[in-house]
Amino acid sequence: MNETTLGPATQPRSRRAVLAAAAGGAAAIAAAMARPAPTEAAAGAALIIGNTTNNAGSSNTILSTTSSVVAFELIQNGPGTALMGYVTPATGGTRGVYGRSDSPNGDGVQARNAGIAGNGAGMRAFGGSNIGVIATSDTTTAIKGSATSTAQAVVEGIRGESAAELGRGVAGYATNAGQSALGVYGETAAPSGAGVSGYASHLTGQNYGVRGSSASEAGTGVLGESFSVAGIWAGVQGNSSSTNGQGVKGWATAATGATVGVYGRANSASGKGIHGQATSATGVTYGVHGQVTSTSGYGVFSTGAMSTDSWLELPERTAPSGVADKARIFARANGGTGKTELVAIFGGGEIILATEP
Repeated sequence: MNETTLGPATQPRSRRAVLAAAAGGAAAIAAAMARPAPTEAAAGAALIIGNTTNNAGSSNTILSTTSSVVAFELIQNGPGTALMGYVTPATGGTRGVYGRSDSPNGDGVQARNAGIAGNGAGMRAFGGSNIGVIATSDTTTAIKGSATSTAQAVVEGIRGESAAELGRGVAGYATNAGQSALGVYGETAAPSGAGVSGYASHLTGQNYGVRGSSASEAGTGVLGESFSVAGIWAGVQGNSSSTNGQGVKGWATAATGATVGVYGRANSASGKGIHGQATSATGVTYGVHGQVTSTSGYGVFSTGAMSTDSWLELPERTAPSGVADKARIFARANGGTGKTELVAIFGGGEIILATEP
């Protein structure tokens, strides 16, 4: 106290009064020690553990160490969150948590779930109305997933799921205009594996295991290539287990133009543009079967010579109409004898080429 705060002079106190005053002072000291800590630690003050209002203002806090293990370790023994980063401004490219490593073999942020098998994750991101995870890389892979377990038959390095009606579980976009850019690339080292496999699990409807689309006037929806120079391998192979199924189906949906449902081409001097084989040893099978609905159409049409190393079989049918400048050969039953006749019909009449003996 300074002089201006001194009180008036007092009379000398008795021994009992002195002891009482001493006891009161001790009680006051004890009460002061029991009071809570200051409600806020400001910039330059010590960090108060257990305080929810530590406030450094606009100052930064740096913890520097040369430790070879963990520089700062926070252990949560309860069911809550061990560490949380929260940026309150509603605008700007802010970061709730930022991690950085300057080592070429280091990780900026590393997460691990050490629990037993469940629905947890090493890292989980909630994007709300925005993207959940964005990863970029200047020279190599932006996102890499590795499933190291060999205990299960089916594990996934990366899995994508979408609940939207028109959603995509996984989408790949190659934005470079280069001719060899790939939206999605798959590769397998297994001798019987598949680089890309698609599976449509719904039991009804016209769904697709793999679907390819191209917007280019010279593009291809699906391209299959086999680079092996030996063996009998296919660029594209289709399999169907249905009793009415189709291993490969081509459909040209345009109602006009010289469209092609399935097109085959071979550059080899002894190649085949299209080869069909029916392997069943019994039944009326077809290596290649062509069918048309138009009365002016052709089930099979050749712009070159036609050849067979077996026979040409013509079932009996009703006589077609003759067409000028063309000859139509068919087989029919003779109306009188019932025997089969081989007939050539022209625009101006018909000729019986042969009659069954």
